[in-house]
Amino acid sequence: FFTAPKKKILGCSEPVNLQICYEDPNFLIIYKPVGQDTHSGSKSAGQEYKISLIDAIKYYLYTKQEYLPEQEQSFSPALCNRIDRNTEGLVIAAKNASALRAMNEAIRLRQVQKSYLAITAGILPKQKDICTAWLKKDAGRNQVKILAAPPDHTWQKICTQYQVIAQKKKKQLVKINLLTGRTHQIRAHLAYLNAPLLGEQKYTGSVQKREKHTESYQCLCAYQISFTGLTSPVLQYLENKTIHSPVPEFVTKYFPEIEAASL
Repeated sequence: FFTAPKKKILGCSEPVNLQICYEDPNFLIIYKPVGQDTHSGSKSAGQEYKISLIDAIKYYLYTKQEYLPEQEQSFSPALCNRIDRNTEGLVIAAKNASALRAMNEAIRLRQVQKSYLAITAGILPKQKDICTAWLKKDAGRNQVKILAAPPDHTWQKICTQYQVIAQKKKKQLVKINLLTGRTHQIRAHLAYLNAPLLGEQKYTGSVQKREKHTESYQCLCAYQISFTGLTSPVLQYLENKTIHSPVPEFVTKYFPEIEAASL
C-alpha cells in the first residue's frame, strides 16, 4: 500500500491510498476498489473532486519525483485500461509516452489478456462455454442492448468465455475471459444469459430482482492480467508475466472455501 499525507496537491486534498500490485520503470498495475472513479468527473460549484485513480497515481509518482508537472514537457501519467466505478480490480497505468503507446497497441492486438471473477444471481446454461451475441450502445442512457443476431450494421459482435468455479443454490462463482472488449459486456451478456451479476442494478431481470438488493454493487472483479505474444520491444520483459489482484471480498463472503490458488 502507498498512503499519501493529507495535503492538497495535484488536485488531491484527502488521503490517497494506492494498492500497488506491480511496478517497474514503465508501468504501475493498481488494484482499484469499488466506488472509485478511474478519472475525475465533473464537480459542482464549491465542491472538490473525489479522488480518482489517476489523481492518486499522479500524486504517488510526484512524491517519487517520477512525475514533474512543473516541467513544461513533463509526460502526464495515463491509464491504459479502465473499469466501471462499481467494479473492482486491476488497472494498468503508463509512466511515459513510449510505454503508453506500446501498451495501448498490445491491448488492441489482444496481447494483454484480462480475466474477471464474478458471482451471478442465476444459473448459466453450461459449466463452461464461449458465448457469442451482438451489442449496441445507447449512449444517452449509458446502457447497452444484447441480441442473438444483428438487425443492422450498427451492432457489434461480442464473445464472452466463462467457466463456473463453484455453485451454491442460485449463485455461481464464475471466471470470465473477454474475447472482445465492449462497454458493459460482462454485465449485459450475463444478464442476457439469465444469470446477471449479484448486485447488478442496471441489467437485472425480473427473476433476480430480489437478489440484487443483497449487495450495493455488482460482484465483479478484474482479477488477472497476463501478457502473451507481445511484439513491441518496449514490452518484451513482460512476456508470460501474470499479475493478480487480491481475492475479492465477495468471493470470501459467499465462497469462503475457495482458495486463491484455485482461482
